[in-house]
Amino acid sequence: MLAEFLEQDHGQQRGTGPTARGDVERRLIFSHSRQVDGFRGTLLKRLAPEDQLVLDSESIIDGDTARKAVRRLRAEPVEARPDGQFIILTVESGVIRGGFRIRVRNTANSQEFTVKVPEGTLSEDQVETLQDGEWGKRPLMMRLNVKKSGERITEATLIEAGLTD
Repeated sequence: MLAEFLEQDHGQQRGTGPTARGDVERRLIFSHSRQVDGFRGTLLKRLAPEDQLVLDSESIIDGDTARKAVRRLRAEPVEARPDGQFIILTVESGVIRGGFRIRVRNTANSQEFTVKVPEGTLSEDQVETLQDGEWGKRPLMMRLNVKKSGERITEATLIEAGLTD
């Protein structure tokens, strides 16, 4: 494996002496170490509390202990409906298949995030309303489906929109 890595090294270490070879070996070991750490973390995070990791017929760790051992557990995304008034900041069309994206700011808390607008979700009148709201920088009442991780919105989809008077 080291010989293959040396061939793929593309001359970053041109020397062939013991120092150059040691540098290449250290980089190879460091690379493998990062990959193993990433795999271990992913594996431990995915174990359910009732699961067990078994190696050669021996239980290595159970899911409950694994969750305690992992430094940073990802928060499970929570679905929410933050309906309210939003101002459209930008529109990106042609970026997603079958629709477009808009960047919005919530007028209640100034939080900004990107919202997907799937094709066929809005009527022609609602699309015109979005355009009027964007061009005039006027607040729009929007109904959204979102996924949140903590306070951060990780995914949002527009369901309905209308101008506020």
